[in-house]
Amino acid sequence: MISVIHFSFIFLIAIFAVTSNLPAQWKKVANALVYPYMGNFANPEYGAIHFKDGVLWAGWQDDGTGLLRSSSDTGKTWQKINLGFNGEIITDINFYDKLNGLAATLNSGIFITRNGGATWASILMAQNCINVSFGKSPNIMYVLTGGSIPSPTGLIHTSIDGGASWIEAAPGGQFCSSFTMANNGTLYVVCSTNTSSPGFISASTDSGKTWQQLSAEIGGDSYTICADSTDPKRLYVVNEAYAISTDDHSQLYYSDDAGNSWVTAIQFPTPFFSGAMTCTKNAIYVSSLRNGIYRSIDNGKTWKKASPDSIKSGFDTRNIACVNDNIVFILDSIGNIWETTNGGGDSVIEKSYVLSNKNPLSSSAYPNPSNGQIRIEYQLPEGVSTGELIITNIEGIEIKKYQVGNIFNEILIEKSDLPSGSYFYKLVTEKGESEARKIMILR
Repeated sequence: MISVIHFSFIFLIAIFAVTSNLPAQWKKVANALVYPYMGNFANPEYGAIHFKDGVLWAGWQDDGTGLLRSSSDTGKTWQKINLGFNGEIITDINFYDKLNGLAATLNSGIFITRNGGATWASILMAQNCINVSFGKSPNIMYVLTGGSIPSPTGLIHTSIDGGASWIEAAPGGQFCSSFTMANNGTLYVVCSTNTSSPGFISASTDSGKTWQQLSAEIGGDSYTICADSTDPKRLYVVNEAYAISTDDHSQLYYSDDAGNSWVTAIQFPTPFFSGAMTCTKNAIYVSSLRNGIYRSIDNGKTWKKASPDSIKSGFDTRNIACVNDNIVFILDSIGNIWETTNGGGDSVIEKSYVLSNKNPLSSSAYPNPSNGQIRIEYQLPEGVSTGELIITNIEGIEIKKYQVGNIFNEILIEKSDLPSGSYFYKLVTEKGESEARKIMILR
């Protein structure tokens, strides 16, 4: 009889220690990789970087050598990808997995790849595409067009058939700058009524078909909103206030009630923040124009500097890519790529605290080590019908992801799925995740 090891339902809280030797914790992995776009305010604008399933993607302005770059070895070598749009500008990049990806451009719409970037196709012609993401499958996609004069109406475009058809809806106001999806499926969009008014959040619980405008105000020139990885009601917004400022300050906000109220966690006289923000399981990273990278490990309530000032950023950018809590890549204002492997100098360390034993997550693997197939048994928490079994390498980079349900209680990993080596696996559900456990594959 196979025994199943039970895990207590845990909540992971990050702790850290401060070090003063921050500059040594970052290294430049690519020099002048992409060509910056000088926007309307005579400073670098837009550009994007993204990491998924072992591949790092970066793009900015096409200087005739290609609009995108990709690296499968954490920035050591790069491939150029030419979409045939000399002078076009990348505003966002998002991949569902290693094969399925989207690239947003300022003037030429949205492009998709289904083969890991080998070929790309246009799926939506639209102006001012500034945010793009997949939904719960590679055929569900969301695109935000921000609104621009003379037609200042921000729109969310939704496709559920892989980009073959689109529906569009106006979340509210005239201008939109960013959207995010919480883990309960709710969409949130940053909006503003006009160029000089405060901003607000609109929410949709039906995949963007209808929207509710929330009354709480934030800075109108806010470029990124992020949803917490565990709590669907916790949101974060960065207000760079670079192009337009109503109070001469650049701010970071957090909300614990799904955007119905906001707390200003930190602020500086503008210009300061770049508008970029990325969340991991235990950390949040934001970039500034001239003062390096900032990080929070307490749900956005307090912030500490995590890089030297020499790592500068453009504005209205999406220039942060996180592999995990500690491995982070930055696209700086002149097109260099920087990497830290320890959270910018003081590694984010997961510490477990038991909150409840009512909904245990459980799993076990056998045979382990294995020179053939490996079987992983699992048990989902009470009231949960689906989850994900995630396998990472020893560096924490996701290698495989399997959808699991409560109809079966095991998954069989074929010998061809993983090469020889050591890996970690964990079970992730809406109620938490199991402790990562080690497996070994011998060939």
